[in-house]
Amino acid sequence: MVDWGKFKSSAKGGQLTQAKNSYIKFCKMLDEVGFELVSDYIGNKEKVELVYKLDDIRLSISPNNFKTSTYKVIINFKNKLKENNDKFIKFSGLTSDINLIAKIRTYDDTEINIDVRNYDSWNKGRQDFYNKLKEIGGYAESCYKGNKEKMNIFIGSIKLNSMEPCNFKTGTYKSIINIKIN
Repeated sequence: MVDWGKFKSSAKGGQLTQAKNSYIKFCKMLDEVGFELVSDYIGNKEKVELVYKLDDIRLSISPNNFKTSTYKVIINFKNKLKENNDKFIKFSGLTSDINLIAKIRTYDDTEINIDVRNYDSWNKGRQDFYNKLKEIGGYAESCYKGNKEKMNIFIGSIKLNSMEPCNFKTGTYKSIINIKIN
């Protein structure tokens, strides 16, 4: 939905047509990712205020930066979620660096909050952890939430002390592989 009451460009002639087209494109992108414009739109490079429709998450950003960065990050993030069978629930906040935090439901049915820009590295850590567990005949009692979240891990019928996945990968896993090799 395009709210022309917020369009305040002073462009004229062909530049006005270009400004209107840019505004329409911007509004469509906002709607697609669940944001709305709450301030006036002066031009593509002037900061505007955006709010996320499902929560009170506010962004102060230029439409140009939104189109070339934030929008692309959101679309890429949502596509990666689908590829990995994770599901987007909603945006839940901002990091101190003003990156979006999303609430997702992982394929193993756990809800977590994650910085959308860190999803790829988080997912690689998750896959690496599960691959290493599988390689040594292990399993986890709970779902992977992050490399620093303690979990109960079993090797066969032996329950290990609760540990972080990063400690499992760098310590326990390597020890078991060395024992198997020797």
